[in-house]
Amino acid sequence: MKRWISALLCAVVCTAANAAEPEKKDVSLSVGSMILNYMPVPLTQSLGNFQKEGLNVKVENFQAGGSKALQALIAGSTDAVVGFYDHTIHIQAQGKDIVSVALLNVTPGIVLAVRPDLDIKNGKDLKGKKIGITAPGSSTDLFARYYAIKSGLQVNDVSYIAVGSGAPGMLALDRKEIDALVNFDPVASLLEKRRAAKFLVDTRTDAGSNAVFGGRYPTATLYVTRDFMTKNPETVQHAQGAAGGRP
Repeated sequence: MKRWISALLCAVVCTAANAAEPEKKDVSLSVGSMILNYMPVPLTQSLGNFQKEGLNVKVENFQAGGSKALQALIAGSTDAVVGFYDHTIHIQAQGKDIVSVALLNVTPGIVLAVRPDLDIKNGKDLKGKKIGITAPGSSTDLFARYYAIKSGLQVNDVSYIAVGSGAPGMLALDRKEIDALVNFDPVASLLEKRRAAKFLVDTRTDAGSNAVFGGRYPTATLYVTRDFMTKNPETVQHAQGAAGGRP
């Protein structure tokens, strides 16, 4: 009897252990450029947390912005994305079922920097100006449009120029190809250090986020298609554990 019970317990434990294994161990993860908001990804890699969770994760950096990473997910060329929470809402209008499974931070980190030689003191002064964004449909694009409306402008009162992320955006601002730039750290800190721009909006702090959004705002998330989550629940759970995000 004792042997039978021991064998049964062993079978239950072994089955539970097997059930906890990731269904898909080789996972492709796309990131919408390596801004500070997405630093949990390289940090997780360097700490070996993906491997500890039994996952072999290949990371692809989309320098053009988060909207390109989202397109890769929709096209089926990547399994998961670390991008802005906005994308999971925005894409619903297109009938795409995308699910955020882990929240990585709640401070947006978005800055709206303007050229220091221009007399731009508030959002209304952006009328007729060119704002640099990473890419159409990106979080920077959505924010620029949101801020224009919040400032009492029509969306079309401003021109939205895709400049990519990182150095290209700073160069475009320096060369006066654009009048303002929506971006994140480390670009924001570099502009600040060089005194190369004035900040009209700075949401790198709770106070800055409160001023623009009325409170904290969910930003970087790990998201997948619902189909992927349904077929690979343990893989998703292990990815959450590796990233240390809030499910």
